Amino acid sequence: MTRESVSTHTRSRCKSLAVKLGLVLVSVAVGLSLSEGILRILVCVRAESLKPFFSLTVTDQVIEESHPLRNHSLIPGISFTSTGRPPGFEYCIYGKISSQGLNSQEIPLHKAADEKRILVLGDSFVEARQVPREKNFCSVLQEFLARDSLGTVRVINAGVSSYSPLLEYLYFTQELKKFEPDVVVLVLFVNDVFDDMRYSQLAKFNDDGIPVTVGPGVPWLILLRNGNPEEAQYATEYKEMVVAGPSKTWATKRFYLAAILEYFVFTHIVNERFPVLPQNEELFVLIRDPSLRSFQERGWALTKGFVALLKRECDEMDAKMFIACSPIASQIQGHSSYDHFFFTGQPTELDQLNTERMAEDLKIGYVDLATPLKKAGDGLYFPRDGHWTPKGHSIVAQALSERIQLD
Repeated sequence: MTRESVSTHTRSRCKSLAVKLGLVLVSVAVGLSLSEGILRILVCVRAESLKPFFSLTVTDQVIEESHPLRNHSLIPGISFTSTGRPPGFEYCIYGKISSQGLNSQEIPLHKAADEKRILVLGDSFVEARQVPREKNFCSVLQEFLARDSLGTVRVINAGVSSYSPLLEYLYFTQELKKFEPDVVVLVLFVNDVFDDMRYSQLAKFNDDGIPVTVGPGVPWLILLRNGNPEEAQYATEYKEMVVAGPSKTWATKRFYLAAILEYFVFTHIVNERFPVLPQNEELFVLIRDPSLRSFQERGWALTKGFVALLKRECDEMDAKMFIACSPIASQIQGHSSYDHFFFTGQPTELDQLNTERMAEDLKIGYVDLATPLKKAGDGLYFPRDGHWTPKGHSIVAQALSERIQLD
């Protein structure tokens, strides 16, 4: 074979390989595009909107900012996407925080003569970025109450993720009183006791022992069980890793396919790192463990003190006050489960009992949420996220409407 024929043969083989490689790349690109398109269609069905199909980003956005007086707050006027993990397959919500920093419609400062206002305080269960605004329990409660009222009824959603009675008291006294509520509803969640303990480390108090500020920061508490710091540290590391989630890359921020693959890889890494799920840290008040009793008593006393301060503010405004406690999914399902709140094993209902006792002691109206949720069947909580679905919100709104009577 001559040198020219060898060269021609080599060029022909290279050209053939280049064509094959090009076909493979095109096939892969087409396959990935089709897969991404199908995923986006599925998310559109879940979201009941075409927005996910054309969205440039597929992951949650940060909508909180540091606050000098109450640790953190929602960013006024910010638009957001809320998608959970993996993105889009439990919910996909597009919303906007009002200019007043609420996941709510704008609230007129002028209150009409025939208007009744119900202000709802709480954490992420109240803020409810997992469901469309019109389906969260504050909006549904407004519809229920408006049916039986001769005047205007306005329910104000003042929920902020990771808030607890300490921050809610500061929020109410510093900003929310201007809305002149007739009724204030405080919705506790079991980790509020833990949060009050950690936020108190940042709080400044006046000479009368009343909190005046909680600066920015995210302090954590190590609760020693039977004097074992390794067990507590193990739980803290697990919580921090799971909450932080996988590190977002350019691809996982923009494509559902990449985000889902990253989610499963991250889940595998977590399972390898933590072969045994740790004892829960935030929900320690649900655990019957003698070594935790002193922490529990101290925490509940602290929370009760902040609730009492809020009750005093309501009394001075002649506003009725109600209190409720959001159960976690495993309390309602009646069996052990793992959800966003990292509880393993069967929880007690000490949070519900202590909230009811606190309401009786402080002469606050108590609203039982656990009983109606247990009677409502399945589909009340997002399995991986752990917050209420639209059905769960509807049940909660009904329970509140039956207790709140507007004169």
